[in-house]
Amino acid sequence: MYAFAHILCLLGPNQQRPLHDSHPANIDIRSTPLQAALTSEIIPLLVILALYHRDKLSHGNSRRFLGVKAYHWGILVTPASQRGSDSHAFAASDASDIDPVTFRLGDPNMDWFLDAKGLAESKGLIDPARSGKLIGRLVVGEVPDDVTPQALHDFFATVPLPVKNTDPQQSCVTWAVAAVEEAQKKGWVRKFDVDRMKEDALAYADDRNSQDPTEPEVKYYGLGA
Repeated sequence: MYAFAHILCLLGPNQQRPLHDSHPANIDIRSTPLQAALTSEIIPLLVILALYHRDKLSHGNSRRFLGVKAYHWGILVTPASQRGSDSHAFAASDASDIDPVTFRLGDPNMDWFLDAKGLAESKGLIDPARSGKLIGRLVVGEVPDDVTPQALHDFFATVPLPVKNTDPQQSCVTWAVAAVEEAQKKGWVRKFDVDRMKEDALAYADDRNSQDPTEPEVKYYGLGA
């Protein structure tokens, strides 16, 4: 049973349209007594849809044209009482390093790959708060206590990467949505309509990316009873 199954639904005052009635509270993780319902020995790992701005692409005409792709989407797995570098991060990326000598792309094809952080032998744990582009986090589930870091990374590695030259175009957004769907099948993420989630996540990102956001930095989504 999810630790937050009885959180009530409170709607943001200035949203363009209300969220689904079953959606839980807009609760800031930093101001919530999360440990009240938890043992002191076990701190749950939350599954989080992370939303990042893409500079000018997340504003104005670019935002309207790109829709959900105006933001970078990824998955964080982080302790409920997150502090410092203690989080795993997963996202689909087609970024390629530039050779400092030849100034050529390391991967001219810019193929998609899984950018995974959290295992010591690859890229270590991260502190999400240190990202200058992270604008908001939607908590969508919880990882069982018996899942090891290696098993966690193995799971996200099975989520299919985006395919180039498709219609509609695939991106980090399609990967993140697919990851949520696969996590739903494992019981790590609460069952909800992912198409509705995309709409709600976009509205949430737009609010968080505005000059005067009304939404919290961390918001629980789809964990209502």
